[in-house]
Formats: sequence, C-alpha cells, structure tokens
Amino acid sequence: ALGANAPLFGGGHGVLDAEVTKEFQVVAELLGPPMMNTLRGKSAINERHELACGTGGHAKTAALMHFLQRADVVLAVGSSLSQSSFTPAIPPGKTIIHATNDPRDLNKVHQTAVPIQADAKLFLTQLIDELKGRVGDKEKARHVEVVAKIASRTKAWRADFENEFSDNGSP
Repeated sequence: ALGANAPLFGGGHGVLDAEVTKEFQVVAELLGPPMMNTLRGKSAINERHELACGTGGHAKTAALMHFLQRADVVLAVGSSLSQSSFTPAIPPGKTIIHATNDPRDLNKVHQTAVPIQADAKLFLTQLIDELKGRVGDKEKARHVEVVAKIASRTKAWRADFENEFSDNGSP
C-alpha cells in the first residue's frame, strides 16, 4: 500500500464486528487514501470523515465511483468481497490486498495479490505498528489531495440534485 499511486481502502462488516473502527481510521490518516465502507460495513469509517468517499454497494457516490475506477491498489479489510448488492464491483486490473478472517473468501471472486487471513483487530494493529515511522511527505500530500478531490466531487454530485433538495412541493 505504501508504494501505490492511487490506493483505495475499504472496510467491511469485519471492522465493525472486531470493533476496530478507530484503528481503521488511524490507518486512513497515516496513508491518506480515500476510504469506503461496504454496505454491511457502513460506519467502518465515519462517513463524515474527510477521507470517506462513500459506501460501496449497488448504489455509489460520485466520489467513490471516481476513486474506484482510478485505484491501482485496493485494500479490503473485514469484507468477503463477494459479488452482491452489499459490496462494490471492483473493476479488473486492480492489485488487491484482502484481509479477512474467513479463508474461503480469499481469491473467491477477485484474484488477490496479497491474501491475508487474520482477525481485523490483529491485522490493523500490526499494520499501524508497521506504518508508524514509514509514512512521509508522499502520504501527507496524498491526504491533502484526496480530501480536496472528495470535497469537490461531493459538491458537484450534490449540485446535480439541488432541485430535488429545494423542492417545497408535496409528494
């Protein structure tokens, strides 16, 4: 993930089950990538966090679609990555790092470059320990750039629906 040009991180229900939303957020803040939740993992990262680009499922935000198309590396933690309306379809050609506690989910749908069978808490705490002291200017710059892109894409996406938001009519 440190060598990625355009990483995207996703949290699934395993982040919630392991009660490691704080650790998931710490990883986000260390590396600065856009963060998404699967539908079952909604709140893996608080959707008001500046790096949160939306929930991935059948419906997605414009920001999430942008980052999902452009990602070169996808890190999924606590998700089965099954093909369903609860998880985003990962476009082909992405390098996938998949951390899950169920070995049946590894390489099930997507070829995984780095399959990791682990509890989300153990994985994220060890990842944080490994990353501390290894992140630098590149990650700080990514953080700033990603925050600006998410804000810009979200603003444009909301503007597309402004008429509906300001309609005072009756249903």
